[in-house]
Amino acid sequence: MKSIKMFFALVCVSAMTLTSCSKDDDGGENVSADISGKWNYARTVTVFNNQSNSVDYNSHTAGCPKNYQEFVAGTTSFKDVVVVKDANGECTELVINGTYNRSGNTLTITKPTSSGTNSTETFEIIPSVANELHYRSTTTTGGVPLTVTRIFTRN
Repeated sequence: MKSIKMFFALVCVSAMTLTSCSKDDDGGENVSADISGKWNYARTVTVFNNQSNSVDYNSHTAGCPKNYQEFVAGTTSFKDVVVVKDANGECTELVINGTYNRSGNTLTITKPTSSGTNSTETFEIIPSVANELHYRSTTTTGGVPLTVTRIFTRN
């Protein structure tokens, strides 16, 4: 009887050990979360030639709401918004309207340029903590990869 109890205890401990944690655990990170809504610019991280540089976004106009990007729920509409003070000292939104498409972890944003053409950029949405949106692009400059990760906080 004692050996049956010992065997049962060993099986229970083994089962708990095997199921209690996994390399797949995301630690609260979520890449499949809904991105619709307003996202305040927070930080940009660049990696070039194995050198990483993180810059907090401090270009918000004092006394005005923060600059943001918006993925309009239920549509493919996208807004890139900079808030500035006008001549009367009132906060005014300068809006660039575009479109977006999300397929899994791939985010494609199309918006007009100053020359009147459209610019399309493709990003990878990467896992982030709750209430943050991280997406990155990678290009090559002079044969060296350049990765730019944009980080936003939910408005």
